[in-house]
Amino acid sequence: MKERLIIRNSYLKKLKRIKKGKYFKFNSVNELKEHLKKRVIKFSFNGKKYSISDYKICDNFFSKARGLMFRNKKYKKPLLFVFDRAGKYSIHSFFCRKFIGVWMLKGKIIDVKMVLPWKYSVTLKVKFDELLEIPLNSDD
Repeated sequence: MKERLIIRNSYLKKLKRIKKGKYFKFNSVNELKEHLKKRVIKFSFNGKKYSISDYKICDNFFSKARGLMFRNKKYKKPLLFVFDRAGKYSIHSFFCRKFIGVWMLKGKIIDVKMVLPWKYSVTLKVKFDELLEIPLNSDD
């Protein structure tokens, strides 16, 4: 019988916050990702209510570096960037279409902005540990 592992990385930190500080045991990182994907992120922006439950998790260097760059108009799946610790990270929107950025700290939404294409730097004045990028079509 395979011994269950306690995975100590950014996913476990997020789960501890969501589940009020309890430690969880998972057989694999994939099981942990599936548990994280069950979370629903709800917010309102410009008078429209959003409920995001289906998103891709960007957890490694390459997926974070690519983000929404070079994606075509038909790409609709939001991306959730998971950072190891809270910080004042800067993003850019080169080679991206416009998108809604939702910045979160400890699972709570701290800011929501519309990010236009070809911006050199988009930063917040406060720290965050998760970023949700929601791509928009030209007709949205």
